[in-house]
Amino acid sequence: MKTKQLTNVALSLSCCLAALTACVGGETDVFPPEKQPVGISATITGEVTTKADLDYKPASDTKIYMYYKNGGNTTTGEKGIYTYNGGKWNAANELLNAGDRIFWDDLVAVSGKYPFFAVSPKDVSTLTGVAVDQSNDTNFANADLLMAYSEVDTRQAKVPLIFKHMLAKLTVKVNTGAVSTTISKTSVSMENAIKDYTVTYTGTGTLSGDSPAKITTGSTRNATFTPHTESTESNGKVYVYSVILPAQDISSAAAKVKTTITIGSPGSTEDLVYTYAPDPDPLTVTKLANGKNTILTLTVNGTVLELGDVKVTNWNEVSADGNISLDK
Repeated sequence: MKTKQLTNVALSLSCCLAALTACVGGETDVFPPEKQPVGISATITGEVTTKADLDYKPASDTKIYMYYKNGGNTTTGEKGIYTYNGGKWNAANELLNAGDRIFWDDLVAVSGKYPFFAVSPKDVSTLTGVAVDQSNDTNFANADLLMAYSEVDTRQAKVPLIFKHMLAKLTVKVNTGAVSTTISKTSVSMENAIKDYTVTYTGTGTLSGDSPAKITTGSTRNATFTPHTESTESNGKVYVYSVILPAQDISSAAAKVKTTITIGSPGSTEDLVYTYAPDPDPLTVTKLANGKNTILTLTVNGTVLELGDVKVTNWNEVSADGNISLDK
């Protein structure tokens, strides 16, 4: 009798162990799956700053700062930092930078959608203005303020970030034309300019509409910009310079564009300095607008530097006219 009872107990224990083993199975059945980080893709509307490629392929270690809902969000778990390396955007390391990752599991939909706001290459909270010396590639690229707003309908989707240029760009083209053989070098600067700006978040936006942020230009005119030197055009006869800055006017009462042309040969040179500063009249002033690239073409004709035209592109094109004379 006892033998039969012991046998039944052993059988019952074996069944329980077997059942427990079956229930445990692999580890994925016991522990919940890892939380899924939000993935992104990034493109730019309009011209890419470096012009190296029509696609947005930034330098390694370029960062995108992404916020859930809006750029003023300081809630833990609703801000992420993505770094460009290996040809793709990578989320922050979970072990080293756990506070810089956004997980789908932590997000609550807003009216059935998941809205995201992003800024690059610098976090807006660290900005005080653009660099005045943009002659090197790093300062020039970092002066560009890119923002994007995107909504997705479903969790786990890759968030498409379509960035817009939020600041103004001025491109100065100095056409040396027929007198190029007497010119040894040219340079351009922008004086009496404003470098500071502030960002105010206005709420949500759309991919096709205005950005959910407003850029306000500062009021202090004490900056002298050194532009970035671009590739020459027309077989080296057109020198091209670019600078990124907050929206402002170019006029005799505001920012001024100074062009220095050095003529002659080594040991015997002369600097000719010209200033582009039209009258402050609304009909003649040149306005640099945020999100637009104003292209100012200046043509050297003997000792006269003539204004060809002014075009605006999206970081796009405008036109204006006026005269530029040699500084006294």
